[in-house]
Amino acid sequence: KENLKLFRYALEQRQSLIKKNFLKTSDGTLFAGLNTALVDNLINQLYREDKFSSLKESKSSIALIAIGGYGRGELAPNSDIDILFLLPEKNNKLIKDRLEKQIETILYFLWDLGFTVGHSTRTLNEVIKDCKTDQAFLTSLLENRFLAGSETLFSNFKSLFEKYLN
Repeated sequence: KENLKLFRYALEQRQSLIKKNFLKTSDGTLFAGLNTALVDNLINQLYREDKFSSLKESKSSIALIAIGGYGRGELAPNSDIDILFLLPEKNNKLIKDRLEKQIETILYFLWDLGFTVGHSTRTLNEVIKDCKTDQAFLTSLLENRFLAGSETLFSNFKSLFEKYLN
């Protein structure tokens, strides 16, 4: 609860500064970019929290990927945040349970801060399989960026997804 209050206060302060800047400049692109950076930093901070790092292996077993408009870096006020939680194909049960807890904690925290979060949790193979049947999901993946976690897993995703598109 205390952490939530601190995050909420810091978020409100930074959102206020971004809004003041927008009112001075009327620069919507800058506003969306700063808003995106603010949420990126928040998600990275949540990911780095000590409670998530109790298992070293779990840190390298997930990639958080911004997709859709958020992946494009254009996060307007009150826009939803679309995140793909990407997992490798195989995890032992302990790591899988820790990853699920980590994902839940991040999502609950974002919801408690008032964000609308579109999210999915998939393995690399599930991503490609679902692209074949879900046009909206495929389209959202066209705009993607790495947020946190395993850069190797993200790189594998990029390679596999580009191969699928070609």
